[in-house]
Order: sequence, then C-alpha cells, then structure tokens
Amino acid sequence: MIFQEENPGVFYQYVISSPPPNLENPTPEPRLPQLQPEVLRGEPPPASVPRPARTPGTLQRQVRIPQMPAPPHPRTPLGSPAGYWKRVGHSECSASCGKGVWRPVFLCISRESGEELDERSCAVGTRPPASQEPCHGPPCPPYWEAGEWTSCSRSCGPGTQHRQLRCRQEFGGGGSSVPLERCGHLPRPNITQPCQLRLCGRWEVRSPWSQCSVRCGRGQRSRQVRCVGNNGDEVSEQECVSGPPRPPSREACDMGPCTTAWFHSDWSSKCSAECGTGIQRRSVVCLGSGETHGEGQEEAGAGATEQPCAPGSRPPDMRACSLGPCEVTWCWYTGPWAECSSECGSGTQRRDIICVSKLGTEFNVTSPSSCSHLPRPPALQPCQGQDCQDRWFSTPWSPGGMQTREVQCLTANQTLSIRCPPHLRPSRKRSCNSQPCSQRPDDQCKDSSPHCPLVVQARLCVYPYYTATCCRSCAHVLERSPPEPA
Repeated sequence: MIFQEENPGVFYQYVISSPPPNLENPTPEPRLPQLQPEVLRGEPPPASVPRPARTPGTLQRQVRIPQMPAPPHPRTPLGSPAGYWKRVGHSECSASCGKGVWRPVFLCISRESGEELDERSCAVGTRPPASQEPCHGPPCPPYWEAGEWTSCSRSCGPGTQHRQLRCRQEFGGGGSSVPLERCGHLPRPNITQPCQLRLCGRWEVRSPWSQCSVRCGRGQRSRQVRCVGNNGDEVSEQECVSGPPRPPSREACDMGPCTTAWFHSDWSSKCSAECGTGIQRRSVVCLGSGETHGEGQEEAGAGATEQPCAPGSRPPDMRACSLGPCEVTWCWYTGPWAECSSECGSGTQRRDIICVSKLGTEFNVTSPSSCSHLPRPPALQPCQGQDCQDRWFSTPWSPGGMQTREVQCLTANQTLSIRCPPHLRPSRKRSCNSQPCSQRPDDQCKDSSPHCPLVVQARLCVYPYYTATCCRSCAHVLERSPPEPA
C-alpha cells in the first residue's frame, strides 16, 4: 500500500478461513478480560486496548495503516470537560453458544491527546447508556425436549401416562426443532410411565350378621356391605365393579322347628330386704309362638303358628327370701347446714343432729343417749362469707331544733377509710320540731349583736348561743329553710 501521508486512524478488520491451529503448543496472546474488540468508527483506538485473541478455526488478520502525526487539537474551551465518552469494545457474550447479549464498554478519552482519562474528566450525564445488545455464538449442542405428561389412562388403579419428545438445537437466531437423528447419541428419555391416581374401591363388610328374623322356622338375616375407597370412606358402588364380586348382604337362616314352651332366667342374686322377709325375681317368657308373654316381650318368628303357652304351666317369677331377723340399730342423722351467721368475714354454721333407731325399713327418732356409743357429728362449723366492705358509722343525734351527728367511714377492723360508697352516706343533720313557727317573731326576739348578718351567712343559727343572740335574723332563716332529709 502506497500513501503519501500518515494514517489519520483508519482501521480495517477482516476474517479468513484457515486450518485449525496446533493445539499441542498454543501460543498465548494477551487479551483484555471482559472486553471484545470491534470496529472503531471515526476515532483512533486508545493504546491501552489490546488486540483481540484468535478464535480456534479462523485466522483473524488486522491491518492498521500507519498513523500520521495528528494535527494539533484545538484547546478545550474554558469550562468544557477535558474528555469525551468513546465506545472501545463490549463485554463477553452472555451465552457460550446460540443467542446471547453483551453490553458496550465506554472509556473517557482526552480531547487533546486521545489518551484514556479518569471517568471524572468526562461529563457524567453524557455517558451513553450501556444497553444490552444481541450477540451470537456457535450453534449449541442438540438436546431432547420432553413435553408434559398426559393424564393417567385410568381414574383408579394402575394406568399409563404418555409424553412427546423433540430434538431441539439453539442457534444464533433462537432455538428450533431439528431431525431426531441429531439427538441419537444422547440418552433418550422415557415417553411412557406407570401411574395410579388412587386405589380402586373394594367391598368391605361393615357389620356382623344380624340375628335371624324368626325365633323358630326359616327366616332372614342381614349385614352391612359397603364399597369403600383407599382412605376407608364410602364411595359409589361403581368404583367396586371392576374388583371381586360383592359379598352377600342377606342370607336365609333356619332356627329349627317351632315349639311352645316357657323359658325363665335365674333368680336375682339379691333379696329386696336387708333383713327379715324380702322378694327375689326372675324373668319368664314364652318362646316359639306368634308372640311372647312375660317381661321384655318381643316378636317371635313369622313362621311360628303354634298356640301360646298354657297360662297354668307358667313358672313363678317371684319368691320369698330372708337374710335373718332384723335387729334394732341406731345412728346419728344430720340435717343440712344453715346459712353463715355473718354476711361478710368469719362466722359459724349450725345444723340439727338427731339420734334415729332403725328396725328393718322403719326409722324412729330416739333420745340422743341411745347414740352415745357412736361418734357424734359436729353441729357447728366455722364459715367464711364474702370480704367485708367498708361501711358508714354514725354517732347518736344531738339535741336541739337542728340535730347533728358525726359520720365516719370505717373498715371491718374499725379503722378510718375513704372507700365507702358516697351515695350510701347517712345525713349529718336533720331538723326536729318541724311544725311551722308563727309568721311574726315575738317582740322580745331581737338581734343583740351587729354581726348577725355574718352569723346567718356562716350558717351558725343552728347553735343555741347564736340563736339567742341573733333571734330575729335566725328566726327568718329557720322559717324559710326546708328540713334536711334524714
């Protein structure tokens, strides 16, 4: 190539086929991790970016036209960034085969020298976005792709499932189905498999045979037969159709020829009386006829036609019994406990204690001395009521036309308290001799003190001294004051 001036930065790249390199003694070549070279448009590549590594099976040649001394760059205007963002390559492809993505790599390049600068020398807001770009590798190896399993061929019991197989291969433009022969060297997945959603129903005998429907002759007996699932719950009988035959739920029974006879149980083991004469009982029934007679009557067999048992031959169902003569015994009889003597706090309870004589089934009240040889139950016991609440206590009323008294709230221990209910507090004052006074005070009823208005205002007229000193003023007050409720 002949040229008359230095190359301003034009860079050509091309690829030609070549035999595979000798892998026994490969020649290592330097390459920049995570970066791949690409054609640089319009800008000279920085010296820090190395040449790309060779790919096995291809011969990559790069021809660079010698650079001529670059004309001097104009000085950067004052206030402008010292560098500009320049795309120098891209990251490695995300896929080793088939279709993938990579991201472009940008460096900050000096506007004057063309050398790489620190990122802070370029305007951050002008950095181009590192958006993903598609990249294509060599075709991926073929592989088997299995479809979804079909539903089980049977709703219960053993069945079969099927699925489809395809041979697929990923290329640069995406994956696609390829002939099955390409996957012939790979283990072929199963396209069928056994399945069983649940066990089929089975017949189950739920109860033993019932009693025969007749007491004599031929009758029927039954039992419960159900179709159950694998969890033991009853299901439709259609679930058991494909299994073993259904066990019989009814069958004939023969109770032998019908006869008429009285049957009885053993005598009861206890006598009705603890001493003296009592009674023992037993059950007597007539079996084998159209109906039974005696305690616990039940229907007999439908095929029985004999007449009822002869009443005259019926065995007795009661007899006398005795456990020896009765003797007089004595015992204490206790009544119920009375209520506690105290509404709150500690108190006592009482009950009645009497001596009773017993002869057979008769009881009589006797003197307590007859039971003196027996331990006497207690007639008195302590009891505890609910917790006592604080209550109001008051002194006796004082004498006079307006009576007063002291009212205090005391606890159960007679100590001062403030927890008594205010609405239950007794009144501290009450009037007496509440008959109306004459409308006009007596001529001798006069005020002898100039401070009587203050006496009335201080409500001191209830005291005899002030009533006499301020007779007229206090008389008017007592006339118009209503009596205070007790």
